[in-house]
Amino acid sequence: IETGETAPEPTDAECGRERLQRNMVTASLLGVRRVPFTIAPNGATSAGVPADYAAFLKDNGNEPQ
Repeated sequence: IETGETAPEPTDAECGRERLQRNMVTASLLGVRRVPFTIAPNGATSAGVPADYAAFLKDNGNEPQ
């Protein structure tokens, strides 16, 4: 029901909390423990920055593991 009233402005402590919680749940479901977290086209993963990022992506092309 529309009453013409607006919801109160969120406090600074509340801003972004819902998005952060969703991101944390998603990370937990995917097993993400460190960032950056890369998922290559073949499903290979890298927690943290690979020593050679381009080689990581090239070596983990389109073939599923």
